[in-house]
Amino acid sequence: MHKVNDKMNEVDLKIDNPVDEENKEDVKKGFFKSKTAKLGKKAFVIWIIYQTVKGTLTTTFIWAPLVYYYFFKH
Repeated sequence: MHKVNDKMNEVDLKIDNPVDEENKEDVKKGFFKSKTAKLGKKAFVIWIIYQTVKGTLTTTFIWAPLVYYYFFKH
Protein backbone atom coordinates (compact mmCIF):
# COMPACT_ATOMS: atom_id res chain seq x y z
CA MET A 1 0.00 0.00 0.00
CA HIS A 2 2.90 2.31 0.74
CA LYS A 3 4.23 1.90 -2.82
CA VAL A 4 0.84 2.78 -4.25
CA ASN A 5 0.70 6.00 -2.23
CA ASP A 6 4.23 6.91 -3.34
CA LYS A 7 3.27 6.37 -6.97
CA MET A 8 0.13 8.44 -6.55
CA ASN A 9 2.12 11.28 -4.99
CA GLU A 10 4.64 11.04 -7.81
CA VAL A 11 1.84 11.26 -10.38
CA ASP A 12 0.33 14.24 -8.54
CA LEU A 13 3.68 16.03 -8.62
CA LYS A 14 4.01 15.44 -12.35
CA ILE A 15 0.50 16.77 -12.93
CA ASP A 16 1.24 19.89 -10.89
CA ASN A 17 4.60 20.42 -12.53
CA PRO A 18 4.63 18.64 -15.90
CA VAL A 19 8.09 19.96 -16.77
CA ASP A 20 10.92 17.85 -15.47
CA GLU A 21 14.02 19.62 -14.26
CA GLU A 22 15.95 18.04 -17.13
CA ASN A 23 13.57 19.43 -19.74
CA LYS A 24 13.15 22.88 -18.15
CA GLU A 25 15.96 24.37 -20.27
CA ASP A 26 14.46 22.90 -23.45
CA VAL A 27 11.09 24.42 -22.61
CA LYS A 28 12.70 27.81 -21.99
CA LYS A 29 14.58 27.60 -25.29
CA GLY A 30 11.40 26.63 -27.12
CA PHE A 31 9.53 29.52 -25.54
CA PHE A 32 12.34 31.91 -26.43
CA LYS A 33 12.45 30.64 -30.01
CA SER A 34 8.70 30.97 -30.45
CA LYS A 35 8.71 34.50 -29.00
CA THR A 36 11.71 35.44 -31.14
CA ALA A 37 10.06 34.01 -34.25
CA LYS A 38 6.87 35.98 -33.60
CA LEU A 39 8.80 39.18 -32.93
CA GLY A 40 10.96 38.55 -35.99
CA LYS A 41 7.93 38.19 -38.22
CA LYS A 42 6.38 41.33 -36.79
CA ALA A 43 9.64 43.25 -37.19
CA PHE A 44 9.93 42.07 -40.80
CA VAL A 45 6.41 43.26 -41.62
CA ILE A 46 7.10 46.63 -39.98
CA TRP A 47 10.37 46.90 -41.94
CA ILE A 48 8.56 46.17 -45.23
CA ILE A 49 5.93 48.83 -44.44
CA TYR A 50 8.68 51.31 -43.54
CA GLN A 51 10.56 50.64 -46.78
CA THR A 52 7.36 51.04 -48.81
CA VAL A 53 6.52 54.38 -47.23
CA LYS A 54 10.11 55.58 -47.51
CA GLY A 55 10.32 54.57 -51.16
CA THR A 56 7.02 56.21 -52.00
CA LEU A 57 7.97 59.47 -50.31
CA THR A 58 11.44 59.49 -51.87
CA THR A 59 10.04 58.88 -55.34
CA THR A 60 7.32 61.48 -54.90
CA PHE A 61 9.31 64.30 -53.37
CA ILE A 62 12.84 63.77 -54.74
CA TRP A 63 13.06 61.67 -57.90
CA ALA A 64 9.88 62.85 -59.64
CA PRO A 65 10.79 66.56 -59.33
CA LEU A 66 14.38 65.87 -60.40
CA VAL A 67 13.24 64.01 -63.52
CA TYR A 68 10.65 66.71 -64.25
CA TYR A 69 13.19 69.55 -63.98
CA TYR A 70 15.79 67.61 -65.97
CA PHE A 71 13.54 66.83 -68.90
CA PHE A 72 11.21 69.84 -68.99
CA LYS A 73 13.03 72.75 -67.38
CA HIS A 74 16.58 72.02 -68.49
